[in-house]
Amino acid sequence: MEEKDDYGLPNVEYSPIDREAQGNSGTTPPSNQKKMKEQQKKDSKAPAIIVIVLIVLVVIVAGYFFIIKPNQEAAEQQRIADAEQARIEAEAEAEEARIEEAAQAAAEEEARMAEEAEDASAAEPETGTITVLSAKTGQSYVVIGSFFDGDMAQDAGNKMASEGVSTYILEPLGDIKFYRLAVERFDSYGEASSAVENYKATYGDEIWALKY
Repeated sequence: MEEKDDYGLPNVEYSPIDREAQGNSGTTPPSNQKKMKEQQKKDSKAPAIIVIVLIVLVVIVAGYFFIIKPNQEAAEQQRIADAEQARIEAEAEAEEARIEEAAQAAAEEEARMAEEAEDASAAEPETGTITVLSAKTGQSYVVIGSFFDGDMAQDAGNKMASEGVSTYILEPLGDIKFYRLAVERFDSYGEASSAVENYKATYGDEIWALKY
């Protein structure tokens, strides 16, 4: 029977120590040192990042209150001012249109009244005149009536004057005792005699020319 020289100890496998993997005895492995340095760098950067973030926040807040908000307020004020200006201009245009409309209406009313006055003037003939002659004139007249009484001649002249016809009352001269009522006068007897025919259609055939 083969005897074992283990002296009753359990079987244990032993391997040689890897000095290169372990490094120097009692020191941190290089990989851990690298991680620690990276962590230290990160920890050292954290306050700077916080400061930068705070600065960015301050810039954003300051930009809003000192740039964006004033610009928004200025834009709103400009919008209100533009709206007010547009309202004023619209009211001015409406007032101008109203004035023009009133002026046009007044012009139309004035034209209408002038037309009515013209129509009335045309409908109502102008009042004629009566000229009383008591001395020779050397002119010739178209006589349309003869009266014994001057008042009768005057009444006839007034009636014709109301119709817009001007007349002449020739008072008696010499042996003539009649008042003559004439409607036209001419410088010569020939002209008066020629005009008689033109008046017969209005005053009848019993009219004649007379030199006075």
